[in-house]
Amino acid sequence: MPFYDWIYYNNNMEQKKRIGILGGTFHPIHNGHLSMALLALNLLNLDEVRLMVDRIPPHKSLAQGATSQQRLEMARLACKQNERIIVDDMELRRSGVSYTADTLEQFSLLHPNDEIFFIIGTDMLETIEQWHDPERIMRLATLVCVRRAGMVRSEDAIIEHLKKSYDAKIELLPCVENISSTMIRQRLLDALPVSHLLPNDVERYIYSEGLYLPEDYRAGVNKLRTFITQKRFDHTIGVVTTAIELADRFGVDGSKARTAALLHDCAKSVPMPELIALTCGEQKYAPILHAQTGAIIAKSEFGETDEDVLQAIRLHTTGEANMTSLDKIIYLADMIEPSRDFEGVAELRKEKDLDNAILLALQRSICYIKSNGGVLHPASLRAYKFFGGTDG
Repeated sequence: MPFYDWIYYNNNMEQKKRIGILGGTFHPIHNGHLSMALLALNLLNLDEVRLMVDRIPPHKSLAQGATSQQRLEMARLACKQNERIIVDDMELRRSGVSYTADTLEQFSLLHPNDEIFFIIGTDMLETIEQWHDPERIMRLATLVCVRRAGMVRSEDAIIEHLKKSYDAKIELLPCVENISSTMIRQRLLDALPVSHLLPNDVERYIYSEGLYLPEDYRAGVNKLRTFITQKRFDHTIGVVTTAIELADRFGVDGSKARTAALLHDCAKSVPMPELIALTCGEQKYAPILHAQTGAIIAKSEFGETDEDVLQAIRLHTTGEANMTSLDKIIYLADMIEPSRDFEGVAELRKEKDLDNAILLALQRSICYIKSNGGVLHPASLRAYKFFGGTDG
């Protein structure tokens, strides 16, 4: 069989696929994006959805905070559990502005036998005629328009106009939660929780890389990596995200909680003789001396001068009577961050009263120390009695 006949034969023998394309800057990718992809997959019986990461979007300026490769990595992290949602870097590999018409043209050439569905929010319907070469867009793909919760405008007239003017094929899908990347970036700056808006792996990546966060946090993250092991760094990021959640729940300054959580274990890799020397501590308290040393290093090496933050670092292993709310949050976040797995941790995570959570956490810590033959620090005993613990 001649070569070109072989190509034609094999192309036509391939099973026709229904492929959705969801483009965006994904800056960062969030649960709203994933909901759109899943809705289209399920309701339109698509074989897959391609998340097309924009290089340079033509219709808006690209905010600072993450590189193209970091946006691509976040998209990959978000989709790693669903093999039918595929991250595509076609636009990132192409120079210049990322025009949708060009992307659809290139994609259709690579997938000549497949049916293409271009997924957008219904808010984009009003401006699609202003996009580069809208005729080509609507010739190459079926428009899949997903309503967003809270959007009250009617799309019927616009849809009818596009069908009449461009012979457009349009599918209208139900609502998804109205989440914006702009809002997420602002919440990150303001030290507010974003776990309900982002996949967990994306949230951890953002805090690990310092994306969209204040300069002092980014500098702290970069320096901290040189002070502690990767395992300890992973734990620290869990404490950061947990502390921000707790700060929001209990009305504490999220920025201070974020900083204290980031630096709470900065002395964890300091050799024991140095820990003892720096704190004038005793060998019997060796497992918890990194907290006192951490406050010293946070000030001398990281430039932290906020006494509230330094105290929270200092007390995160022992607690103390008359702890501040910030002290309690860092103590608790260290104990219940996502990688912790011990009997009773689920109940601690759900506790709605901060003082009761501290009492339960202290009780658990004291039992652990005693059962392992350790020595209880006097500050822990003072804290336990202060919050209502009994000798029994």
